[in-house]
Amino acid sequence: MTSRGLALALALVALASVDGAAVAAKPEGGPKPLAPPPVGVTQRETSAASLVQAVLPGELLGVALPRVRSGARSGARRVILLAAPAGDRTGPRTVYELDLAARPPRLLTLREGLTPGVDALDAIDLESDGRQEVLLGEPGRLSVLEPLRAAVGEPAPRVLLERPGLDLRSPSAVRLRAPEAGRRTLVTAEPGRLRAFRVAGGGLAPLCQAALPLEAKREPRGLLLSTPPTQVLARDGDPFLVAVGPQSFGPDRLRTRLVELLPDAAGTCGESDAWSRLPGPEKVEQSFVLLVDGQPMLAVATTNAAKLGLFENLKLRIFRLTADRTRAGRRPSFAIETETKRWSRLELLVRDLDGDGHDDLVLVGPEGLKGKTLRVEAFLGTGEGRFSQRGLAATLDLQAAGWSFGADFDGNGLPDLVAASRGKLVLFTGIRPGRDGVLRDPPARELDLGAGREKPSVTVELGPEGVSSERAGAAELFAADLDGGGKSSTLVLTVSDQGRGVLRIVRWK
Repeated sequence: MTSRGLALALALVALASVDGAAVAAKPEGGPKPLAPPPVGVTQRETSAASLVQAVLPGELLGVALPRVRSGARSGARRVILLAAPAGDRTGPRTVYELDLAARPPRLLTLREGLTPGVDALDAIDLESDGRQEVLLGEPGRLSVLEPLRAAVGEPAPRVLLERPGLDLRSPSAVRLRAPEAGRRTLVTAEPGRLRAFRVAGGGLAPLCQAALPLEAKREPRGLLLSTPPTQVLARDGDPFLVAVGPQSFGPDRLRTRLVELLPDAAGTCGESDAWSRLPGPEKVEQSFVLLVDGQPMLAVATTNAAKLGLFENLKLRIFRLTADRTRAGRRPSFAIETETKRWSRLELLVRDLDGDGHDDLVLVGPEGLKGKTLRVEAFLGTGEGRFSQRGLAATLDLQAAGWSFGADFDGNGLPDLVAASRGKLVLFTGIRPGRDGVLRDPPARELDLGAGREKPSVTVELGPEGVSSERAGAAELFAADLDGGGKSSTLVLTVSDQGRGVLRIVRWK
């Protein structure tokens, strides 16, 4: 073993001994595993919240929240679930609906025996009647599930698009998301090509297309071609700009391809390249494309590329995305070192919190080696995409397996935070930015999630591309206004020990 390998091995042993978030080996003995949750839907009322739990027979692959027809329930959404057989991702797919209007709530089977390639859900209003149809995505094909309440197995989904390489998942790295009400445009990606479609005549008509950068990776049987991460920016629910990248060029430059969804006479989208220059040799661990004061910005969380730092904190750099023919790269308009370690997840939110007309920035991430506290820090905007260097921070005493910040969960009109921690869901209510940060501590509500509790862990390794980490035991949380009343519910996605998808819907009281 080389001296570098020995040093890394010793560091990993030290990390496993001092950091409960690191995994080395499973201890013998200990508590017995929890009994598997029963398949089906259960409902529970507490003083803190209403909880609906749906346990699927198999693995949950995706969730769509199509808007129901306008009228008495205008703005309300349905909950559609896509699942694969437990332990068999290559098996036939099933589409369910979690019917929250039924008393008690129930799980309905909408389709069975769908093609094993179906792995994505989305929703869009194809008929311009205020009701959104459910889209099924599989490699090379996009179909619509209609009518939604047809008998199981028939009719077959109607094919909307068939193109080699088409992938509905590519424009969004988020598995769970709620389509916005005004959405009339759909963006798909394939290696080297982006296509935008608009709703027309109950289907989709081409809007424009653009060439995307290609990346090549050597595989045993040849070269694997792929497109860098693609992120969609939307106003009023409709995509208007797509950002591709960033791609690293040398130790300190980043290129982001901007695709504007405005076609020319030949049906080509507008394209330009924005270049960003890092303060020094740095590796991008996470990237976000945001709208700040109406302008596209690139935010990257980085680590030192010139020196190995196993316990290094993530650094945050934010750049304005504007066309740059010189390729020299724009310097960051905002640059700080965070309190979040390189193996942890950092989340960003941009919103005008203090009502001064400028967007503010909020960072959320675990703090310290063990991640036993969650840090929420706000930087007030000063205009033109810039922020104050001094943050308003709140440190919450909990080890979070997942969290969601930014939605109004309690109806006070301010962004709140919900976190999953040690088998509980915890609600921290929002306050106006001040010396106490942006959240009220202690928490306002707590809800015991019951069976299927998660314990976050992380494995850190050194590979050909440097230090990498893998998180396990995490819960996916996001917010959605399911009844159209203006107050968001919390949706929590976890996986049981038996590989079953578990979706919990919590409405806070």
